[in-house]
Amino acid sequence: MINFRNQSSITNAPSVNITVKGTDVRYLNIVNRHSAIIWVKFYDSPTATFQDTPFKTFQVAANGSITVGWVSNTNDTIFSSSNGLCVRATTGATDSDNTAPGSLPIVELTYAF
Repeated sequence: MINFRNQSSITNAPSVNITVKGTDVRYLNIVNRHSAIIWVKFYDSPTATFQDTPFKTFQVAANGSITVGWVSNTNDTIFSSSNGLCVRATTGATDSDNTAPGSLPIVELTYAF
């Protein structure tokens, strides 16, 4: 079951909140609808700006997608956060890049507390 799906508001600043509590991500799917590479950045916080450092960054090819499949063992995770979780997408790889893609990605994930 998908806990989070967003396709319209993952902008450069501020980020989009996923949860205000620490969480374990068990499934992740990102679809890049932009005609260039994007970077989808996750933060160990309920909110973040370009001044914050992401703890997980995924590069997604132009008009491409990535999927990190279901983790079946309840003790396994793709990645975890301690203080909450938020996400944003940019056209630059550096932590401080804040340029939003022209077409925003679809981000889906499943998480557990």
